[in-house]
Amino acid sequence: SKKQRVIDLRAGQAVFEVAAESGRPFVVQTQQQQILANVAQFDVNAYQEGYLEVTVVEGEVTVLPATEALAKQSNPEPHQSYQIAASQMLLIEAEADPLVFPVNAKRRTSWLQGKLYFENEPLKNVLAQVNRHIETPINLASPALGELLVSGKFEQGDLNRFTQRLSKQ
Repeated sequence: SKKQRVIDLRAGQAVFEVAAESGRPFVVQTQQQQILANVAQFDVNAYQEGYLEVTVVEGEVTVLPATEALAKQSNPEPHQSYQIAASQMLLIEAEADPLVFPVNAKRRTSWLQGKLYFENEPLKNVLAQVNRHIETPINLASPALGELLVSGKFEQGDLNRFTQRLSKQ
């Protein structure tokens, strides 16, 4: 529209490079949040319902509750907005308090170059990412295994190497 530039990201992951455009903010609308930027490069991961990662590579973004999410609540309370600067990530998970923390933003967006980096990530989160890049998804025999922490660098789609390296951890 003439007032703003809007992207509707209901599910998935995308990187945005936003150029300044006077009077027209850039808005990424997810199911639960709105991400606003004027000049920034940032990654939005909204694959799972109730889960959102926003990683800022350059610039700064503001994250607020989505209007539609507020409308679904019978008694809306004041909601927190978040300012995320370069090399920071906002993590919002159902049943947990939102967290903003420093990250290596280039590593967090390495999926664009076919690489996946993990540092002390729960195995369930690692598999959620790996499964997007392989033909036959990996399922855990026990939910408890999903809490094991994994670190490493992996090539997207290389299932054999991933499972070999995982068995050594």
